[in-house]
Parts: sequence; C-alpha cells; structure tokens
Amino acid sequence: YVESYVPSFPGLSLEAYQPMVLRLKSFDNNFISILVDLGLPFFLLYITAISIPILKGISRCRRPHPPADVRILTFLLLTMLVHFLIYDGLYYPTVCFLFHLLLGLLTARIIRTETSHNMAGSDMAATRPAQA
Repeated sequence: YVESYVPSFPGLSLEAYQPMVLRLKSFDNNFISILVDLGLPFFLLYITAISIPILKGISRCRRPHPPADVRILTFLLLTMLVHFLIYDGLYYPTVCFLFHLLLGLLTARIIRTETSHNMAGSDMAATRPAQA
C-alpha cells in the first residue's frame, strides 16, 4: 500500500513519507495521550488540578444569581474539555495556553470570591455585640 503511494506534497519523497507517518502521535483523546506520555501519577495530578476549579465553578453556577464571569469561564472550560476528548488540542500551544489561562482566571475568581465572603463573615462576627 505504501509502496504505491505518491505523495502530493512538494519536496516529500516516498522514502521520507513512511518514517514521518510512523513518528506522528495520533491519539484523538488528549487525556489518553497524557496518560500514555507522562504516566499515571502525573495524569492523576493533572486531572485533579483541572477538575477542582471546574467543579467549584459548576457549584457556583448552581447557586442563585451566579456571577456572569464564573458562568462564562466554566462554560468555556467545559466546552474545551469536550473538544479535547475528540481532538488533540492540548498539543497546539495557542489552544493549550488559552485553556490554562481560562483555568487560572476561574481559579483566581473563585479564590477572590471565597476570601471576600470569609472576610465579610469575620467582620460581621467581630462587630456583633456580645449576647448576655
């Protein structure tokens, strides 16, 4: 089959075609590719690091009147995760950078919200009069 193939790319000979194809990584699922390339410990660490902010974003979206930026970031990250299940987007630097940038923005937004609620709760507790 390969012997009779004539490449349609200029400058690519038949002898160069087969080694080039054999070097290609063509996993369609990025998460399987990460598992195979980097091993189980890093895979578990990476999946945990991705899933915690996204799950917190989903839980924030279920509350009444969620902030619009949390809804948008969570939606974008979930659609990118679905995209990574069927296409190797994490191997493209711009897509990978965008995904991790959005993940960082969601994490920063969640941390800022949690610290502001914790600080507001401690301020209210400090200003309450003591009950007799």
